[in-house]
Amino acid sequence: MISAPKLILICLLWSIYIGLLARMLIRHRGTSEFRGAVWGLFFLACVAFTFSGLDVEQAADSAFNGLPVSIYVKYFALTYGVYLQCSLMHKAQPISAGIFRALKWLNRIALAAGGVSFILLVVFDLYNHPELRYYVSAARDFIVALYMLVILIPSNLSLFRAEAVPTMRIKLALSTLFCATYVLVALTSLISLVVVLSDLTDINVLLPVFLPLTYLVYGLFVCAIMPHRWTALVLFPVRLYIYWRLQRLRREVQRLAQIRLHFDLFPARPSSPDELEFAIYQTVIFILDHAELMPFNADKNHLSNRLAQFLQVERSYPMLVRGLVRLTDDRPHS
Repeated sequence: MISAPKLILICLLWSIYIGLLARMLIRHRGTSEFRGAVWGLFFLACVAFTFSGLDVEQAADSAFNGLPVSIYVKYFALTYGVYLQCSLMHKAQPISAGIFRALKWLNRIALAAGGVSFILLVVFDLYNHPELRYYVSAARDFIVALYMLVILIPSNLSLFRAEAVPTMRIKLALSTLFCATYVLVALTSLISLVVVLSDLTDINVLLPVFLPLTYLVYGLFVCAIMPHRWTALVLFPVRLYIYWRLQRLRREVQRLAQIRLHFDLFPARPSSPDELEFAIYQTVIFILDHAELMPFNADKNHLSNRLAQFLQVERSYPMLVRGLVRLTDDRPHS
């Protein structure tokens, strides 16, 4: 019997997937090859998540006269799904051709080995072997963790450092955290296999330690695939507060530089995340363009001097926004 929290998470995941798929097909975003790859990736991820957990495995296997269908469905979904994700990432953030070629061959070997092992289990009636689940899980998680360590985690970190949009940085951070947590789960799979084979202790004793990590992976996965606009809506109040603080600094710069605007360049209340981000960008550019027009002041704590000192160091856009907001923490001296 599937637990209620797991059933809710499964329904939530498939709802997100169907919504994303419908949106992508309606708007025809990206090339057909890209849409097919993304559709396949999310589908495999949803299948793998659906068949996770001992309760789900037992319920699914009972429908196939005890054949270990669920553990192998998850094996194929994850091993090919992570390869598909790495292929997409490789196009956005290319890695060494030799390394990627080796990982491509690893995927072919993993899929072939999984298919052959399943056939052999069925032919020789070995699927009731008590250690089977630990063998398959350890092999699957080792392959997935290898892809994550070699491609996904380094690529996500590189994209995170280059990304300027806050909501995308959050998605990349969640994706990186998900991969890192999955690597830890893979380590627990290997430990479980060693414990079962060596009979060091009862494996059930370790489950309370290992299961929280698994649930954390589930949660991070759902968060990582949330649509970008959902994250933007959640962060809208925070970004609006940043915009208002930047506007306070902009007005002070405008007053000191004696700039007169004959039209309202900046919206008072941006109505959408996209409009808000553009307004923040406009405000930052205005401050940068007019900072040098402020008159000299002997007071080192004067806004003109503090702003000039801050702008002496070249910064990325996120750090620039953060630093300008900090300048409003102290009441500007004018």
